[in-house]
Amino acid sequence: MDREETKEILKTITGIYPGFYRDADRNGKIAAIDLWTSVFAEEPFELVTAALKAFIVSDTKGFAPVPGQIKEKIRLIMQPKEMTEQEAWQLVYKAIKNSGYAENARTEYEKLPDVIRSIVTPAQLREWALADAGSIQTVTASNFMRSFRQRKKEVSDYMALPSDVRQAIEGLAGAKELEGGQAR
Repeated sequence: MDREETKEILKTITGIYPGFYRDADRNGKIAAIDLWTSVFAEEPFELVTAALKAFIVSDTKGFAPVPGQIKEKIRLIMQPKEMTEQEAWQLVYKAIKNSGYAENARTEYEKLPDVIRSIVTPAQLREWALADAGSIQTVTASNFMRSFRQRKKEVSDYMALPSDVRQAIEGLAGAKELEGGQAR
């Protein structure tokens, strides 16, 4: 979205929420346009407009949106239906039932979606396969679902970052890995 499109978005927000930047001076308004332009630089105007409309029709508090709220609406529009923690646990439980042997645990692990594989290991699948079934369906399930919720939030928060910020983070992470590799 470019600067002129950003002005249109902010004009719409001001029309619906008259208090939006009411007390801002010229420099404050320019700073707001610059900020919104940079935050939504990668988003098509039509998508931001749709997200703003989605925000407006669901707003029950009467306060103008901040960029993060519009970004959240964009994520909801763009993301396909996500797996629930219960659905994720069912996949893990199915893998557990087939993981009594180490080679089976590895095979079952490889079948799991990436988000789940970031939470469990083949060794855990095997360990859980050999554990008491009652505790697996209660304690282990609860702990896994909590971890799954947290991981989904981390991924969502990361994906909400502008691509230039994600690239900077990935660059720093890559540099840290190189430093760690050289220090060994």
